[in-house]
Order: sequence, then C-alpha cells, then structure tokens
Amino acid sequence: MADNERAPLNVGMDGVTRILWRLGWNPTRIYVLFVVTAILGLLLLRNPFGLFFGCFGLFLGWKAISLINKTWQDYLTKAESLVIEQGASRLGVNTDNSQCIALRMGQGKPPLAVTPNPQYAISVVYICDAFFAVYQGATFDLGALDVKLPAQGEEVYFRHVSAVNYSPPNIEVLLSNGKTMRKFDVGAEGGGAVLAALRAKLRGPVHTPASKAEPRPSQPKESAPPNNEPDRNSVELCAAAGQSEASTDERYCYLRATKLRQLLADPSVVDVLVEQLEVPGAPKNLKGLTLQEKMECVETQIDHFRRSPTSVWYGVSTLEILAASLWRAGDDSFYREKGLLTKKLVRRGWFSGVSEESDLQAPVAKWLKHQGYAPYMEIPLGMARVDVLGYLKGGLSSSARILAVELKNDYEQFKRAINQMGTFSEYTNLVYMACTPDFAAEYLDHNEQSTGHWDREVLERKLIAGGFGLLIVERDQVFEIIKPVERTPTSANSLKVTNSLSAINLIEC
Repeated sequence: MADNERAPLNVGMDGVTRILWRLGWNPTRIYVLFVVTAILGLLLLRNPFGLFFGCFGLFLGWKAISLINKTWQDYLTKAESLVIEQGASRLGVNTDNSQCIALRMGQGKPPLAVTPNPQYAISVVYICDAFFAVYQGATFDLGALDVKLPAQGEEVYFRHVSAVNYSPPNIEVLLSNGKTMRKFDVGAEGGGAVLAALRAKLRGPVHTPASKAEPRPSQPKESAPPNNEPDRNSVELCAAAGQSEASTDERYCYLRATKLRQLLADPSVVDVLVEQLEVPGAPKNLKGLTLQEKMECVETQIDHFRRSPTSVWYGVSTLEILAASLWRAGDDSFYREKGLLTKKLVRRGWFSGVSEESDLQAPVAKWLKHQGYAPYMEIPLGMARVDVLGYLKGGLSSSARILAVELKNDYEQFKRAINQMGTFSEYTNLVYMACTPDFAAEYLDHNEQSTGHWDREVLERKLIAGGFGLLIVERDQVFEIIKPVERTPTSANSLKVTNSLSAINLIEC
C-alpha cells in the first residue's frame, strides 16, 4: 500500500453547485469573470453603464462564498467520519467498543470572505480498554473535497504508560520503562478533551478478578513480630503482575494502587525491584527468569525483610515496600547508569513531583472552587500568610466558611508548617496541608533515616494530632486523604480574614 492514499469525499453535489464551490475557492476566477462581464456590457451597450454587467460576476462570487460558508462544516464532519473509519480499519480498532476523538487543525489562508481554511489536518485518538491508538497525518483538502489518508497509525498499551500530558500541539506520553517520551501531534485545539479521556482511563480501576484490599498495618512492636502467614494479597499482586483489584483510593508510599499495578506489569520496572531489593542470585540466572518468576523472587525477599526485626521493613506491608522501593530507586545513579530509570521519571512521572511549591496552587484553587469556595492567595492569618485560602459566603441560614491550605514541597520548610497551621486554625473552619505523593514519600524516607524503621503512617499521625487535613496533589487532580477537624473561629478573627480579602489576591482558575 502506498504511504498515503487519496479518498474522494462523496457529498452529492450537482454540476452547478460544484462549479460554484470551485469558483469560491479560486477568487482569481471571480475577478476575471467580473472584468469580462463588465467589458462585454460596455461593448454591447456602448455606454459606461454597461460596466454594471460586471455585477453578475460579483453575484456569482457572492453565491459561491455563501455556499462554502454554509456547508463546509457538514463536509468537514463527513471527512472526520471517513478518517475515523479508515483509521480504525488500518489499526484494527472496533469503533463500537472504543471512544473515538477526532481532532482537526486548519491549514492555509482562506480566500477573502471565506470562513474555513482550505485544508485541515485530522487526527483521531481511539481509547480502548487496554490501549489507545493515534491515527495522525490525514489531510482534508476542502477545496478539492478529498482526503489524504496515511497508511498506518500507532498504539500504546496503558500498562506501559506512566503519565500523559498535553503540550499543544502534542500529546506527550511518558512510558513507565524509562524510555524517551512519546509525542503525538494532535493539533492546538481539542487536545484537552483527549488528555482528560486518557487520564480518566489511566487512573480508572482495572477490571480484573477482584481480591480483598490489603489492610493498612499498624505500627509493629518489637515484642510482637508480624504474623508468619504470607501477605496473601501482596503475593497475588506480585505473582500476577498487578492483577488484583484494590480500591483506587488505597495508597502505598502515597502511590495509588492502580498506578502500582501498572508499573508492576512492566518488565523493566521489575528488573529495578530485583536490583533495589538485592534479590539473591547470580545476575545471569536472574536475567533468564520470566516476569512471574522474578516477582516471586521479589516477594520472597520482601517476606524475609518483613520478618527480620533488624530490617527497616520489619512488619511493613509488601505493597508498601514495593512502592517505597520504586521511589528510592529514583535517587540511585546505579539505575541511571544502566539506562533503566531517571529521577524525573520516578519522582515526577510516577509520584507526580513538582519543581516549586507554587506549582500546587492552581490545582488546589480549582479543587476549592469545585467545592464552592472562592480561592485566594497569600492572605494574612495572624503573624503568617496562608498559601491558599478558600472563602464561602454565608447565606440566610448559614454562616460564612473559611478554609486554609498550606502548600508544602520542601522537607525543611515542613518543620515549621505545623506551627503555622496551628495559627491558621484560630482563623478558619478547616486547615489542610497539600503536597504531592513525591513529597509525602520523601517525608517517610527522612523519618526512616532518623528512626531506622519505615513508618507509613507517621505523616498522617502528625497531621491528625493537630486536627489538620491532608490533600494529595497529582498534577491537576486533588485527593482528600485526611479530613480535618471542624473548628469555629471567633467572630473577631473571622472579620479580620474577610476584611483582608481583595480582588488582587483572588486566584483566577
């Protein structure tokens, strides 16, 4: 098959309509027709008024332009349907069982008074259960009413995807195996809808045989070693490369269980776990194992750590150890030298890390607005300023509500955050701390370095003790992990807050 194939678009035009259509796309012909009819009128009437015959040419031009502006959208829709159908055929996608999103981008400059562009680049994204496919490179020539179709497209399986972003005009797909980011040019318009659909699919539950969700273990005591029974749910998850179904709200080292399952299905990620957890065995022998056999070796090593009182992983759940080991691998140059992982992939791709604390402001503000609060920034509360404040105006039967959110992305700055939030609680109804999974994992890691034991609940206990809530921010999504204690500030303090609100501090979102 040729690299590109042209397919005429059947629009059912009669001869006269087709002539007008082509005339509208060729303004030079209109000008020539105007001049010719004007000269003919002058010669026939032998009077300057004969030049008005040229209006006949202008009239035909007006009819042609009106025809184009009236019908082009219908033709473009038909062209998109043709591309969707042909792309599905070439990619082997069943359109009845997939979500098809067509994206178009106008190209070229239209003639005077013509609304549409002369050409449109059309891309189609097919979102299926296990993968998504991109069919790009189709071009619709609106003037000639034919479509140039590329021979093939590309597909990516969700189990290999770590993150999806939209940087117009490209959909950027970060793979979980550490390879270079894949980019698909889908145009500058409509990519947001594709991004939302892909993220919803990527973050959604995997419909596989269900097992009971793993309970969160309590802090083990030295006098009470962990149960000698294997961590059955974790064993099943490891052996089946993430085939168990856990709640999408369950987190391990603040990484969502659904994401952990996707990562465990990637052979290169399992190789990292084998290295990170120092699974015993000759490298040559370990390399020859199947994915399931490697996961069984990883689980056996983890089970050994969980039963050893001198291990930092003593009594810690298997899934927590797996997620924490992946986070720690992001800081190890050993994997970068082998080309297995990069710090950016692990910390930003898997654990949604950000460069600056201010990067958390926009998603938190949108979350507040969705809850009905007007979001403000840098509002003074006592001797400090809160990063983000939500204000909900009171009504006839309810009083105003104030919500404070302290953003944190630096471990050293967190040390004074508890005192700050204590001050905020005197002026607000609710107080949250917001951070990424990357920061929360870093806090757990710092705590292990000082105590010698991995405690998955240490951050949450600290916040709960102060009556504060916890928000986990993953790019543009915000998840409430801990609900804060409800407080009632004094009327004087509430008045100070409302008097400090200004349109200058309002966050636009």
